[in-house]
Amino acid sequence: MKNYLGTLLSIFIIIFAPVHIFAQSKNELVIGVGTYQGTLTNAKGTHDPVTGNAGTNVKLVTLTDDKLKSDPYFSLEYYRNLTGGLYLNAGISSVSVRSSATQANFVGGYSIANFPGINFFGYMVDIGPSYRFQTNSSFTPFVGLNASFFGGSADNTRFAGDATYGVGGNHTYVECIGYTPRIGVYKNSGFLQGFGVTVNSTNASCNIGALRSYQYDGFRGDFSLLRYQIDYRVSF
Repeated sequence: MKNYLGTLLSIFIIIFAPVHIFAQSKNELVIGVGTYQGTLTNAKGTHDPVTGNAGTNVKLVTLTDDKLKSDPYFSLEYYRNLTGGLYLNAGISSVSVRSSATQANFVGGYSIANFPGINFFGYMVDIGPSYRFQTNSSFTPFVGLNASFFGGSADNTRFAGDATYGVGGNHTYVECIGYTPRIGVYKNSGFLQGFGVTVNSTNASCNIGALRSYQYDGFRGDFSLLRYQIDYRVSF
């Protein structure tokens, strides 16, 4: 996964960097700010025996409150015109989401009543096609579909020792790969030209390192993130 992120960032820098000698007026840089709503589901990994689920095996855990809350995020995107209304989009955005303190329920009936929240933070890289629809108004709608890659960390990993369960501990890695349908509209002329809104719906499968009682090879889980963004675009 780290190789994917490194390769994708290299492509972004080499191909999409704004080299003015080749710049066309249809190409754009877009700066955005927004917030996330999401969920963490299907969390499972190798786990020691628990009541109602014997053996060291893969165990599924469900959070009573699986919602993720976020801090504001910032994004930088590049649009390269291919032909007509078809563009290639590449971007990078910060991610900082957290789960709430809740109850964790294992298949078989065992529960952890006080399961502290987890903070996930890092960067999301997106790349994919985008299409703009021609209109007779001063607004331009667009749609897109990106491949999405997330690389970052999670905290509150502590399991053993005298400290409080799930509070503190070393950070562990988080690596996700998925896809993001997106839809948006921006002002193409007149007052507030360049300003727009974008909604992204990211669905990603994640590998998460050793965390609390998932102390062997970590666990897998699915992130579903709805991103609402206000942005401003500059043609060059």
